Amino acid sequence: MWAGRSGLVVWLVVLCFWTGTIQAAEQGEIYGWGSQKLPNDPLVDVSQIAAGGGHSLALKSDGSIIGWGLDAWWSQATPPVGNDFVAIAAGGSHSLAIKLDGSIVEWGYDGYDLSNPPEGNDYVAISAGFLHSLALRSDGSIVGWGNDYYDQASPPGGKGFIAIAAGGGHSLAIKSDGSIVGWGRNDDGQATPPAGNDFVAIAAGEVHSLALKSDGSIVGWGSDYYGLSSPPVGNDFVAIAAGEEHSLALKSDGSIVGWGWDGYGQASPPLGNDFVAIAAGGYHSLAVRSGGGRRHEALGTSGEKSEVRSQEERGRTTWGADLRSGRSGVREGKRGEGEIGKKADKIGNVC
Repeated sequence: MWAGRSGLVVWLVVLCFWTGTIQAAEQGEIYGWGSQKLPNDPLVDVSQIAAGGGHSLALKSDGSIIGWGLDAWWSQATPPVGNDFVAIAAGGSHSLAIKLDGSIVEWGYDGYDLSNPPEGNDYVAISAGFLHSLALRSDGSIVGWGNDYYDQASPPGGKGFIAIAAGGGHSLAIKSDGSIVGWGRNDDGQATPPAGNDFVAIAAGEVHSLALKSDGSIVGWGSDYYGLSSPPVGNDFVAIAAGEEHSLALKSDGSIVGWGWDGYGQASPPLGNDFVAIAAGGYHSLAVRSGGGRRHEALGTSGEKSEVRSQEERGRTTWGADLRSGRSGVREGKRGEGEIGKKADKIGNVC
């Protein structure tokens, strides 16, 4: 947990480009809106979810992974078999996961050698961008691989990093002093973060970036097309998520706000003030609402229905980070119980 100088305590969350990885919180309703529907088959005991370009992943509490969405070309939504996974990330057309032993596996599109992650078993966080990936090691150093045309897969040397975010062609990281560094494509200034050392979360979109400050306010930079880098004003935000061309923010009262391109309704979240988690994908969005037992459907601006089903109806355990209570981590039973729980407690900021 990161304690800001203002006294506001926020669980450090990193939501990356097409990679809204959300960790388990409490049972509740699952909401989806935008271009992608939720799967028809029930998902039970889900502890994490990651929203990619056109696909999504879910990590179950038994350590196995389920995928759905766009899968025809590179099988990015077809995860490997096994129950020893502790973290997931979804990129533009590729996916990756951390195993219980701290190693990384990857699947999906193999261009730019994306399916060959670095060797080792000391990785604690992963982030998947459009065509590149990042991993944070237990010593605080960062490694990158994949498309490096803009040097987005060439992170700065050194240690002391605590969070990573991979965007379209740029990357971000938070240092232990609360400052942000950026590298890669910067034609819109998306890799040039603001000065300061009071940042507690970062999110990287295609050409824009967001950061959550310890006072609960949001700052944006990079392209402002569709108002991408102009987040709402206020200091009551507890989580941020950046999709390809839209963004979401969760407020302390449990409501969600969205901005950016809304062609599929992905930036028009449902009303309510009991949401506990958010995730932004390519052109779709997800949220978790506490409590329930009802079925819901949200209509995007295209008129296409996005399914919204409750945990009670579908037998699903919700996923998300309840930033208001400070709960996070991949759990098997209670946080920290079992091997998966113990390993997950060491994983800080997973994209």
